[in-house]
Amino acid sequence: MKAQDTIVLDVKKLSFLFEHLIITSGYSTQHTQAMAEKVIESLAREGLKPFGVEGKNPGNWILIDYGDNVVHIMHPETRLFYQLEKLWTKGVRG
Repeated sequence: MKAQDTIVLDVKKLSFLFEHLIITSGYSTQHTQAMAEKVIESLAREGLKPFGVEGKNPGNWILIDYGDNVVHIMHPETRLFYQLEKLWTKGVRG
């Protein structure tokens, strides 16, 4: 789906709620929505259903909750503004 700048953060030591954050970007609302649908469909074939999906409309930040793993699909501008990578890795570094 041509996701951009995908990273996986191991946050087990920082959160008791989940173990991994997957953060990626899409270049438009249609792209982020399509990526979210693809993630949901692909994991459903593996027998996994999300506990929740937030933000599909408007689509600038879509969160898919799989319990131990949380997927964030964001517009680049939204990702830059919230800087989740910096927020979660700051605790790891110090």
